[in-house]
Amino acid sequence: TCVSCHDNIHDTYLDTSFIPDNKCESCHNTQTWAEITFDHNKTDLKFASCTDCHEDYHEKEFLDANKKVTDCKKCHDEQHDFTWSSYGLKEHQDSKYPLTGAHEAVSCLECHKPNSNKKWMFKLESQTCVSCHDNIHDTYLDTSFIPDNKCESCHNTQTWAEITFDHNKTDFKLELEHEKTSCRECHFTDLKDATGNFIQKFKNKEVTCVSCHDDVHKAQFLVDGRNDCSRCHNAGKNWPVPNFDHQKSEFPLEGKHKEIQCIDCHKPIRNYLPQRVILYKIKPFECRDCHAS
Repeated sequence: TCVSCHDNIHDTYLDTSFIPDNKCESCHNTQTWAEITFDHNKTDLKFASCTDCHEDYHEKEFLDANKKVTDCKKCHDEQHDFTWSSYGLKEHQDSKYPLTGAHEAVSCLECHKPNSNKKWMFKLESQTCVSCHDNIHDTYLDTSFIPDNKCESCHNTQTWAEITFDHNKTDFKLELEHEKTSCRECHFTDLKDATGNFIQKFKNKEVTCVSCHDDVHKAQFLVDGRNDCSRCHNAGKNWPVPNFDHQKSEFPLEGKHKEIQCIDCHKPIRNYLPQRVILYKIKPFECRDCHAS
């Protein structure tokens, strides 16, 4: 027998029913002692699931329809360390939160183990953007434009800078050059608040032209103390004046006056030189004011 030459290291430890007559070949062979062919099903030891022996690391995060811990073999195996997982991008795409855009490049650690001292967390309490990202518009943006903190109302996961907000939902419709303007140019300042975010202007923002643009006419066209540039201009490039009709002014053009250039009558105001401020409100405008007697 084996034990006539070899020590029985299982002596007193192993029930003799599993090693009758000290026949080590019940489990071992002469090729290599490490290779074992024992049939564990002959025992009474429960081995139906990993948690029969091991603690549930995930603390019941993964339960099946019967509220029992999911079989660990869905992600782990016995050939690798427990930290290895077969769960990858393909499996994530079939989950309740498929990854899109820049999220596909984010390390699992960023969402599921943000603190190195804590355990992995997979069943996140919330899948909203603000559960991971700071809402830099908090208190600045009216909640009607970001219902339930759904950042996707304006942003997407491809690139945060790409914005698809429909400005027509506001009281200020974007047209022409305004459509090409960055949101930051109108709604962000150069100053930062206590949280380190740039101070923003969304709510109760003035929508008059001079709240963003200089009045190059130096108050010549004020009506009741306010400017309305749209009486002459639109938001096109270089401030075109499609809405101005000289014939509806106090000095309709007739005869040769129709042929002359604007600059022949409307000249820079000396008081503002070298700044070029054109005089449009000419008072009076009798013939002798322009022509020799």
